[in-house]
Amino acid sequence: MHAGWFIAGVAIYGAMFLPAAVRWRLALRANDAVVSWPATFRFTLIGHFFYLILFGGTGGDAAKATIYARRHQFPLPNLFASVWLDRLMGSGALLVVAVVAFTIAAFHGGFTGAQSLSVRGSFWWLLLIIPALALFLFWLRRSRHESFLRRLAVAFLEGAKRLIKSPKRLAVGFICSLLMQCAVNGLLALNLQAVSHAPIPWLRLLWTFPLITTISGLPVTVAGIGARDGAAIALLGWCGVPAADAEAMSLLTLCVSVLWGLIGGIILWRESGRATHKRKEPGPTGSQPL
Repeated sequence: MHAGWFIAGVAIYGAMFLPAAVRWRLALRANDAVVSWPATFRFTLIGHFFYLILFGGTGGDAAKATIYARRHQFPLPNLFASVWLDRLMGSGALLVVAVVAFTIAAFHGGFTGAQSLSVRGSFWWLLLIIPALALFLFWLRRSRHESFLRRLAVAFLEGAKRLIKSPKRLAVGFICSLLMQCAVNGLLALNLQAVSHAPIPWLRLLWTFPLITTISGLPVTVAGIGARDGAAIALLGWCGVPAADAEAMSLLTLCVSVLWGLIGGIILWRESGRATHKRKEPGPTGSQPL
């Protein structure tokens, strides 16, 4: 392994948490749940810890939102709405990066190894998800039955409306999302460079990185183990990358992700100790709270 490329990957992945915290802070502000900047940054790293151990972004976001709400006394629906808005901004940037990468690869023979793969008509049904979800949210909002889902839908739609009314904040969130996508895909590229001892057809395989990132984030395995490996071997193999190099790249990516996840776990442990100490502080009369 070329250690320099790996160290660069560790650094670029760590830098990703800065725009991640900025983007989530915008979503928190839209849902009236923002606190200090250091707290937002700490919980962004804590969220990555839960991302690793709770089967991807779904479990990680839920745990992060729950602990943040309890720690800072905010309504839980507002916090869940904030992580939904946060992911929505990230999805837009992922789509843009994927389209650019696929376009570049298409003009440089990136799909010549996958000519036998037929996806015609396989993904059109995905276009129904957005209108179906929108109708479901509006139905919940108009429902008279007071429930957690209704409060979540109301908070999400109100937060989205506030973001749309502030193009500047929306643009900042999108830019942060693009920076995060560059960092995540850059980590894969740097790790592949670290283990490869042959020329890499970068323009042909750019399209594989967004797919590998997306597949590794699916809530099917812990820390993407197995899912990331299989996607890397299959997709990079179509572009002529040896399976051993693809697997080594995947394992290095796992190491980087776990490293920053451990840092998030340490911050969570310190945050829990801080909250326990605060509960034990004596009240105005010197008595201990129950």
